[in-house]
Parts: sequence; structure tokens; C-alpha cells
Amino acid sequence: MIKKEVLVAVAKSGGGLEYASDELRADREVVLAAVAQYGRALEYASDELRNDREVVLAALAQDGLALEFASAELKADDEVVLAALKQHAFALKYIPDELRADRQGVLAAVKKNVFGRPINISSLYIAFACGVGFSYAITKLFL
Repeated sequence: MIKKEVLVAVAKSGGGLEYASDELRADREVVLAAVAQYGRALEYASDELRNDREVVLAALAQDGLALEFASAELKADDEVVLAALKQHAFALKYIPDELRADRQGVLAAVKKNVFGRPINISSLYIAFACGVGFSYAITKLFL
């Protein structure tokens, strides 16, 4: 009975996962419902589910910044990182340094900024801050 009530609650407000029992935070069905509504609810999932590719990808589809709460293993996974960056450019903040140095990954992030608007100066700043040269970023993004 409790699980059903929690499922209904987190489907409406994923952040409610914070108040669920440890048992329900480790329940895949409950966590998937929560992160589908609020990706950053991944923060409240069990460690095991933070390392579950399907759960993490569902969270990232809703909010790329949920990468912050993924396991270290998944933060180093190219597919997971790209999913986060495509959804939210500022997810760069949560990827390991060695991936941040990858020009293609950085460019994928800046091609779509936080608001889904065309590339702007803040996107170029992100690229520059991550080690992509300004002129390189300009040529790849605009030419």
C-alpha cells in the first residue's frame, strides 16, 4: 500500500523521493517515476540505483544536471556524459577532468545552451573555460 502511494506522489513531485524510506529509495520503479518527473531526484536514490544506467539516463533526459548525483563510474561513461550535455550544457561541471578536456564533448555541450536558444557568449565562455581555444570554438560552432 505504501509503495503505491509513494509512486503516485513522486510521479507528481519527484523531489518527494527525499522523504521516502530507504527501502523505497532503492526501489527501481519508484526511483524511475521520481526521476522522470524531476531528474535531480536521483540525489535521493540508493547508491545502487545511482549506478544503474537506465535510471541515470532517465534522470538526465529530464535534467542534465542530475549528472551530479550519478555514480563516479557513470560520470566517466561517454554515452551518459553526452546525454547530460545534450540536455544541459552546464553539466560540464560534473564530468571528470579527462572528459572535460575532450574537444568534441565540450562542443556538443555548447551547441545547445541551458535555455535551448542559439549559441551565445556564455556558451563560448564554457568552451573556453574547459580548454577549447576561443578561435577553435568559433570556427567549429559558427563556420
